Amino acid sequence: FEIDLSLVDFANIEQVKAPVLSKFPKTEFDFTFVWDKPYAELEAIWNRFSHPLVTNYRLSGIYENKFTLTFTVSSMEKTLDKAEINKIHQEIVDFAAKNSVHLG
Repeated sequence: FEIDLSLVDFANIEQVKAPVLSKFPKTEFDFTFVWDKPYAELEAIWNRFSHPLVTNYRLSGIYENKFTLTFTVSSMEKTLDKAEINKIHQEIVDFAAKNSVHLG
């Protein structure tokens, strides 16, 4: 098996860029929400949540009408202290309550 690299048009190959990862530790929060509607509606609510240190959320579990979401919190600039982490945790809880999403 042989590949003739002279036949490859390298000028027209799309560059793949890897995501930039923080060198500081991340924190993950798991929240279980009671939700009697389709998951897509819950997802639409959380897609509106915005916080510069919440880098991701994902569905990590389903049981009957309970959905567990895992939120990833991270900074590119420093290790977050307990007070900062607790504040973000409370902001997630407050956003849920404001949007009638109940903790299970």
